Amino acid sequence: MHWKIEPINTKHVTEFVTYTKEAHIIKYASYYIFGQAFLDSDTKPVIEYNEQDGIDTQTFGDDIEHNLYDCYSSNIVEFSDDMKPQLRKKISTFLKKNTISELEETGWEYLESEVWFYGALTVEQYTPFNS
Repeated sequence: MHWKIEPINTKHVTEFVTYTKEAHIIKYASYYIFGQAFLDSDTKPVIEYNEQDGIDTQTFGDDIEHNLYDCYSSNIVEFSDDMKPQLRKKISTFLKKNTISELEETGWEYLESEVWFYGALTVEQYTPFNS
């Protein structure tokens, strides 16, 4: 069976993307108005979590797919503790003029991505278009 999981309210979806370079780490958050997670399971997923703290959609399974809609804000949410203020400022300035993926052109490597849902969720069965 195919399942669709999504927050009931808008602006309850955040994607965190982590980049690394020379033992430094940057975590970048993009906030979406709406998002969905899709998974296959023989039974309806039971989701237990604190609505305020949210849930990483990876906990639904390894083969999760996402649709994220209408990014309304993005910003750096974390730097490595040992990163010098000058480098932090340089990266922040770069990201005011460029996208986060353009960091790769400056030697940064994509490490991982997490999609988090917050608030109450709906879980419903659906039929994919390609079946």
